[in-house]
Amino acid sequence: MNIHLLVGVMLNRKEFVMPNFIPSNDMLMLVQSGTFSVEVNGQTHTVKENEAFLFKKGSFHKRKILKDCVFYVFRFDSDVDLFKDTHITFHDIERIKSTLNLLKRIDRSVNNNNFSLKQNLLLDIIGQYLLENEFYTQSQIKDEKIESALNYISRSLHFKINLKCAAKLTNLSYVQFLRRFQKYTGVTPSEYITSLRMQKAKTLLSDTDYRIKEIAEKCGFESEYYFSNFFKKNLGLSPKAFRNSLKT
Repeated sequence: MNIHLLVGVMLNRKEFVMPNFIPSNDMLMLVQSGTFSVEVNGQTHTVKENEAFLFKKGSFHKRKILKDCVFYVFRFDSDVDLFKDTHITFHDIERIKSTLNLLKRIDRSVNNNNFSLKQNLLLDIIGQYLLENEFYTQSQIKDEKIESALNYISRSLHFKINLKCAAKLTNLSYVQFLRRFQKYTGVTPSEYITSLRMQKAKTLLSDTDYRIKEIAEKCGFESEYYFSNFFKKNLGLSPKAFRNSLKT
């Protein structure tokens, strides 16, 4: 899966400059505040704060601001169809609010890595959508065994998580656990843990004054060195550089 951010910008609008709009690239608009409506393919959508709308390239859209809006616009190219919906809502509101807060802080900073940070936050938004609105809703029946593992992982991020211990909680063999976990969530246990740890680390780096070593411990790393390598591998910036990029 290749996703390339072309434009990432915050806009404040009382009305759309182009109410009738045909995008040349896929464009995701994530609303921080306000409300707008979109008419496309005979359907009208009302998009509110903490929600997003996907403007599909080549499609005709009729747009209108209903309440003064602040939103983030991401124009991007992708080699896969990422969204099954155009009107996108999120179950974990606190997580999307955290992403919006990071975007706001990035826009207030003067840093050469801002575009790279926005690219990674776009991937976070896509990842949250996929986990919440695609993989978790494949079936209305919860997999209680895997849910117990998910709860264990969420509670244990500050430890070195042993997946075999997680599998034992489900009373499944390790191989059965791995297969069932990926079928239920759409990602491997390791990918799921990485996503949660990155989100927790970014939140602690942006919202607290904890030292890097303390954050490493709270995210389950045996040393600041391993944490820094992990963070840079997944985000492209060291924890210190990420925190500095958010300073006004």
